[in-house]
Amino acid sequence: MAQTERVTALILDRVPYNEADRFYTALTLERGLIRARARGAAKPLAKVRPHLESFGIADIMLVHGRAGYLLASAELIEPIRITTLVGQLLAMAACKTLTRALREHCPDRAIFKGLARYFQELAAHHDEENEAPFRTAELRFYWFLMTELGLTGSLTHCVKCHLALTHICRFVPETGAFFCGQCAPVHGVLAPPELRAYLVERGAPEPTSAITAFRNAFAEHFYRRLEIPYPALNFTLSPELAFVKI
Repeated sequence: MAQTERVTALILDRVPYNEADRFYTALTLERGLIRARARGAAKPLAKVRPHLESFGIADIMLVHGRAGYLLASAELIEPIRITTLVGQLLAMAACKTLTRALREHCPDRAIFKGLARYFQELAAHHDEENEAPFRTAELRFYWFLMTELGLTGSLTHCVKCHLALTHICRFVPETGAFFCGQCAPVHGVLAPPELRAYLVERGAPEPTSAITAFRNAFAEHFYRRLEIPYPALNFTLSPELAFVKI
């Protein structure tokens, strides 16, 4: 008898398979990153389809088959409606990044909750002309992700001498860590206390030159460690997604 299991999931990707089926990539609370085949999901009237086509949290039934998971049923339990194009692009970029950065079947409750929180923050912003809240949510999410993956250093202590960081410290993209004024290489980016607080606190202050410089350095570190271009938004003409490769 086939084994079944219910999991809580955020859908990251969907790919057509044959004429009527789809493969879904999901980040689940219980199983981590998984891929499951949903038979008939490509049909317009498929029952599971409306529950798997948004950024919301779904309860899905998995069947353990010989060739992998089969997605038997799905119910959207927490809709997250991101109405802006900017927010949708950022959410899709996060999904694409996680499918490449995470290993399958390695559950991480913190990353699952962090992604759900990121979607909720994007859904809360409705003014596309004000880029600050979107840039803030984006940078904080990817800093959080890199921290959870163990790819960044402490926000409070120097990575070299382990002393508490003071006002004068620098972020070095080669290491992804903060150095105190005495230990820091000269090419590091200045990181005042308000920038380090900005990475973990709520709210959306106006971007400063220090935050902009840090964001560019962090994008370099992101690519160095994950070999994935950092997803950045270009607000110049119209909201569009540009994957920045340093």
